[in-house]
Amino acid sequence: MHPKHLSIAAIAVLSVLLSTTLARPDTSDPLTADPRGIAALVTLPDGVALPEDGAVMTLSAVNTATEAVSREQYVLIPSENGDLYVLSRGDQARLSEQQGMILGWMAQEIDVDGTFNFVIDPCQIGDGPDRQARVSVQLRAEADGPFLPVIDDMRLRRILDHDLDEMPVCPQAG
Repeated sequence: MHPKHLSIAAIAVLSVLLSTTLARPDTSDPLTADPRGIAALVTLPDGVALPEDGAVMTLSAVNTATEAVSREQYVLIPSENGDLYVLSRGDQARLSEQQGMILGWMAQEIDVDGTFNFVIDPCQIGDGPDRQARVSVQLRAEADGPFLPVIDDMRLRRILDHDLDEMPVCPQAG
C-alpha cells in the first residue's frame, strides 16, 4: 500500500469526526463506535478500483503514563453494495478489544494520545481514469448513523502522491 495515497483523508477524517463529536456529544467516535457499524462509502470514477487491501483504517494510542502503544490496522472489505466497505468479523472483534484497552486507560485517568486515519490505495482498470476523474469518501461510525464527507467530489489526481499515468494496474481477479 502507498501510505500517502489520499493521506489528506487522514487529516480530514480526524477533524470531521472530532468536530462532529464535539458539536453533537451523542455522536460516536472511533473509540466508542460499534465496530459492526463502521463503514466507508467510496465513490470512484470509471477506470479506477480498490484492490483487496485498498481501504485501510488505523487506530493508534499511546498511554502517556507507561508509554505503552496500541496501533492496529484494519483492512475494510467490500459489502454487498460495491461502494460500501466494512470491517470483517475478525477485525470487528480486534477493534472492540483495542477500544476496550484504550478506554480502560482513559478510565484510569491516564492521558492518551491517539490518532485515527483512513486511506485508500486505488489502482487502475482498463484504460484507467480520465484526467478530470473525481473521487468521494464518506465515513460513518454507527450502522444507523450519518455518513460524514471526508473527500467530497475532489479530483483524483489532486490527492494521489503520483501522476495518474503512474497508477498501478489492479491485480487480476481469480
